[in-house]
Amino acid sequence: MSWLSICFTVSRPTPIMISTAVPPLGMGAIFEGAELRLNYATSAAGSIHVELQDEYGVPLPGFAMEDAEPIFGDCLDGAVSWAAGFDLSTLRGRPVRIRMRLRDADVFALRFA
Repeated sequence: MSWLSICFTVSRPTPIMISTAVPPLGMGAIFEGAELRLNYATSAAGSIHVELQDEYGVPLPGFAMEDAEPIFGDCLDGAVSWAAGFDLSTLRGRPVRIRMRLRDADVFALRFA
């Protein structure tokens, strides 16, 4: 069964960090699809960065926080991208964890598409 649970850690004035909860036995959510899409809103100075990790919390090569393209604006269904692009089809069927860094931003929903 694929499921995704989000937990929030708030520590002001530093950015908000979000990561998915890990299912029992150390498994992450099973990735399905070819891209990660968000419903989000940021202020003019705000941003969102997304990192994909393996089931143990280790950043996946090419999908680390420093590889993430900054996301800003207001979008109902925007694709997340990294320096290598947004195609995640190579991760299909693998357990993944998602970590986000929010700076004056809100994420309302996410989905694999």
